[in-house]
Amino acid sequence: MKILVTFLATLLILSCTRKTRSRSSHYLVGDPAGQQAQAESEILPIRSLESLDLTEFGGQREIFYRVQNAQVVVADYELIKKDFSSLKNKSNQQIDQWLIQRSAAVSLHQLQHSQDKTLTKKVSSEIEVTDKKILGIRPSEYHRAAVFESRNFASDGPMELIDAKGVGMSPAYLPAPRSHGNGLLSLSQAIREFAMEKLLHMIFNFVPHLDLFSEDDRDFLKERFNSQDYRSILNTKMRQNTIGSYAVLDLGFNVYFYAAEDTIDVVKLPLKSEPAGVILRQAHGRISNDEFRLKRVHVAAILRKFGVSLNDYIKKDLGPNVFESIVKMCGNKGDKTGIANELLNAKNLFAFSNIQMSRGGAVVDFGTLMVQGQFSLPTCLSGVQSISSYTPQTSFGFLKHSELFPVQNLIPPLNDWGVGSEIHPAFDVPSKWAEKYAEEFRNFDSPDKTKVRSNIISEIGLRLKRYQTILNTQTSGLSSKELEDISWWKNQISN
Repeated sequence: MKILVTFLATLLILSCTRKTRSRSSHYLVGDPAGQQAQAESEILPIRSLESLDLTEFGGQREIFYRVQNAQVVVADYELIKKDFSSLKNKSNQQIDQWLIQRSAAVSLHQLQHSQDKTLTKKVSSEIEVTDKKILGIRPSEYHRAAVFESRNFASDGPMELIDAKGVGMSPAYLPAPRSHGNGLLSLSQAIREFAMEKLLHMIFNFVPHLDLFSEDDRDFLKERFNSQDYRSILNTKMRQNTIGSYAVLDLGFNVYFYAAEDTIDVVKLPLKSEPAGVILRQAHGRISNDEFRLKRVHVAAILRKFGVSLNDYIKKDLGPNVFESIVKMCGNKGDKTGIANELLNAKNLFAFSNIQMSRGGAVVDFGTLMVQGQFSLPTCLSGVQSISSYTPQTSFGFLKHSELFPVQNLIPPLNDWGVGSEIHPAFDVPSKWAEKYAEEFRNFDSPDKTKVRSNIISEIGLRLKRYQTILNTQTSGLSSKELEDISWWKNQISN
């Protein structure tokens, strides 16, 4: 393995100034008080393996190698200091080094694949690593993500966990040049996901202060759900949460993939080469597909009122009978509008709500989050987070584009966050500016990277600021403390 000694003088980004962060109110819609208390006990990110049922994580430990040229691109230093007490008095530069040492790594399986000279279909350029090994844990369903357990600054301090997405495929799978099959994550995708998490976190903070659902919405939901579920879905006074994003790292090599291969024939697409990145997140336990069914519907309904979606898109050519079986299962739930028959006879595309949640009920994974503004496709309202687990019992029927219609004054500015030429994350506005900054960060030499880092955080901050200005006009009665908690962008903007 090549050992290339390089070190980037760490960069200074203005840190967040909020005294507290509103990540403390998980709740379970329609769940009994006992489960409510369980969720409240899991507010903080998981900090040690003792907090986990290892059967949930599969107990699979793997060797990862630290990459040679990793650098921090953007970080939420306030959230990092809040979650890791040993970092509270550390500088941003020290935190950068801490993140790199503990999570800038790739799996041995991925490393071997990149160095195999006999392969004709590579998924990355050759990965340069050090001889430093990092022990990671591969949770169930974590094909390209892992949880790193490492000791904090104090050598005798407690072990701490960081969730890292984009660190290489597990040994059970062979990497392939597809955006969800190569085991990696492009730097632009990581930057975009970081920004979208901050956007959704802001939306969730405003929800308790808004009257979201119209009389038409209430009539629709009352017809579709029983009285208890109906009241639960309408309950917007308790704050929903997201799994927070700590930072984005540039791993120093390139990843190869076909962009948007799920919407277009892959054969017709050129193979893209982009800088590889990792997004670091709060460690969390995942839940099975049959948990929080109603809560997923609740979140989907809330997002829809903001013109926002977390969907997969199902095509007729997905696989033998897959399209038809999903349509029929979803259509069995009171499809009085004939959407199912229309899809089976004439249409070839519909949306399938796909909201992934942590064990504490927070939303996680924002790669498919899109700001559509309006919805043109029917949506299958699902209570699961995987199409493979979909059953009639987890279906809540189809939504027409006119049902749960977005509130126009609540939609994030489309010029900042909107979809592009196709309804796909690869073509939306955040993807475009994330790609721009990913290339600039990789290609610029220090100290120009300092400017790029500042531009990235300012880009996200300015867009959030413009959106909060809109939301402020739609609310009343927010205290200065609540506004401060919402304003993640505050003092993020470069002077």
